Amino acid sequence: MSDQEKDTVTIITSVSLPDVHYVPEGYDRYGRFAILQSGNFWFGDERSSHPYCRIGFYYATIGRQLYLSPRGVAYGFEQELTAELLGYLLRKLGWRGARLVRGEGRGEEPLDRWRVRQAARRGGGPGPSGQPQ
Repeated sequence: MSDQEKDTVTIITSVSLPDVHYVPEGYDRYGRFAILQSGNFWFGDERSSHPYCRIGFYYATIGRQLYLSPRGVAYGFEQELTAELLGYLLRKLGWRGARLVRGEGRGEEPLDRWRVRQAARRGGGPGPSGQPQ
């Protein structure tokens, strides 16, 4: 494994993680995190429960793959996964400074390029070239 691979975490959001209080079979770690009403971030392990929050998430890991899903129904929740929130989560998981890539079984794509494409699809933000539309 190269140094770049060791420093890379693949983020996958096409899953629906369960609301359980143990690490589900097949995962290394599991827990919850949230954006509180105040805008602050919160992080908990598998034994935690979401506090009163604006939006809650579940996370699970397998090696250097990070699986994320929203608590309840949260259409478009990926736009809440800001660089600041993901950096907070990576620090809490002990992966400070890791390079995030998007991986959904279609190969990997740097997360910043994925965000640009998502914004373009929604009709806002920068277009595919990274320039405003």
